[in-house]
Amino acid sequence: MIDDLQTFTRYTDRARIVVVKSQEEARASKHAQIEPAHLVLGQLHQPDALGAVTMAALGAPVETVRNALAAALGTGPGSEEQFLPFAAQSRKALELAARESLRLGHDWIGTEHLLLGVLSLDDAPVVGVLAGLGVTKEPAEQHILRTVDRLRNPR
Repeated sequence: MIDDLQTFTRYTDRARIVVVKSQEEARASKHAQIEPAHLVLGQLHQPDALGAVTMAALGAPVETVRNALAAALGTGPGSEEQFLPFAAQSRKALELAARESLRLGHDWIGTEHLLLGVLSLDDAPVVGVLAGLGVTKEPAEQHILRTVDRLRNPR
C-alpha cells in the first residue's frame, strides 16, 4: 500500500522530495488530495533532477509546465487535513513508476520514473496537458535512457 513507508525505500532522495512537494502543491492549491498533476508540480521543485530536465528537453520548461498545470487544476475547496491522501490515479502513477524502474532495469525509483509513471496513466487529464506541451511517454523514455546511459558510461 502507498501509505506504507516501505513503498518509498527504493526512491532516490530527489524522488522523495518530489513526493513531499506534491503534497505541498496540493495543499497550496487547496485540493483535498494529491492528484497526478501535483506529482508533476512536485518535480518542478527539483529542476536539475532528470524528471524536470526531461520535460525541459522536450520543450516544456519549468514555468511553462507550472502555468499549464495550475490552469488545468484550478483551486480546490480546501482541506484541514495535515497529511493529504493520494488520489487513486496518483497511487496508480506511483505503482507505475515502480514498474517503469523495474522494466528499465534500474534498482532505484527516481524523478524520471515518477514522470514515466504519470505519463503511463491512460485517462488522467495531466497526460493531455503534458502532451499539449510536447511531453509524451515515448520521447520522455528515450531522453531518460540516453541520459542514464551517458551518466553510466561517460565518454
